[in-house]
Amino acid sequence: MKMTKNSTELSKEDFEKINKQYPIKISKYISEQIQRSEFIAKQFFPSLNELNQNITITEPFKGLLKTEIKTFERLYEDRVVLKLTSICPSHCRFCYRRGYVFGDEKMINKAELDKAINIIKADNSIRSVLLTGGFPIVLGVEKIKKVISEVIKIDHINQVYFALGRPIMEPSIISDDFVKMITGINNKLVNKNIACTVHINHPDELTKEVIAALKKLTLKGITIWNQSTLLKGVNDNEKTIAALSSALRSNGIIPYYLIHAMPMTGTAHFRTSVAKGIKLMRYMERFSGHERPIYIVIPAAGKVQLSGDSKLKYKTEDGKKYVVLTMPYKAKDFLKINNLTELPERHYVNKKGFVVAEYLDGED
Repeated sequence: MKMTKNSTELSKEDFEKINKQYPIKISKYISEQIQRSEFIAKQFFPSLNELNQNITITEPFKGLLKTEIKTFERLYEDRVVLKLTSICPSHCRFCYRRGYVFGDEKMINKAELDKAINIIKADNSIRSVLLTGGFPIVLGVEKIKKVISEVIKIDHINQVYFALGRPIMEPSIISDDFVKMITGINNKLVNKNIACTVHINHPDELTKEVIAALKKLTLKGITIWNQSTLLKGVNDNEKTIAALSSALRSNGIIPYYLIHAMPMTGTAHFRTSVAKGIKLMRYMERFSGHERPIYIVIPAAGKVQLSGDSKLKYKTEDGKKYVVLTMPYKAKDFLKINNLTELPERHYVNKKGFVVAEYLDGED
């Protein structure tokens, strides 16, 4: 792999040391892009900072997501996640699913898919399904068509989201056949919808190839929702977040989430403070609501939405700073949905019965 002027200079020994612990994978398209953009390079090229073990969390949802199928996840009442494959053309260095994506290449098998479909059919509180990975589009059009068709025909499912992952990894994989397949199904639906999600963190990722690939879908009526991760040194400033949101909307993509980088071993150098995200949201509130993402923090028990006027509470323990966050649901409901008898570590119940999480803060 070619070292670039935009990347951290690594010796062969350091490169191999990182690769052994957190496997490095860079697609041909990404390798071209990191030559021109330091912000893309930072996301995909390894850094010695990854060997910093001051965060010891290796599983963000440890003890949760207890289902019969490893590729099936449920954290919320009305929606589930079905991971179709662990394969990715490239490895994001901040990936919170590194335990799944960085390991052996896996694809969901028929028995797992059938079991997941039966679970969804049996629970009419589930309304939406996210088909994700990895990079599920690598399964090919026919396999994807079968999965989407099986899921969307369930009576109580009204929304299917298909994760396109990071289009900057391989924009050409969004083929005309894929677009024809997904729009063909969607156009026949009544009171149901198929949408796509993407993950774009910086304006430099909106290359002419990426825009052309995504417009194949938006021009055919497929809604695309973007989620970004707030990353130190990549997009943690007002100018970049505003430019990204504007560029997304200009190309028919909805800037949906700005996600605080989750605490995972080897990723501390990417993590800002939670307060930094609130400051960015305060700035973004001067713009149209169509161009403002929702800022969320994700403790082990799920998403918490914050805004520009959110006031944070803190707790310090053993030299570490935690943000104290009240979750939007009660403990009894959370335990029931997740088939658990106790809350995750660093979570407790407040006087009103709601789940409270202590979330490890980052540093600016």
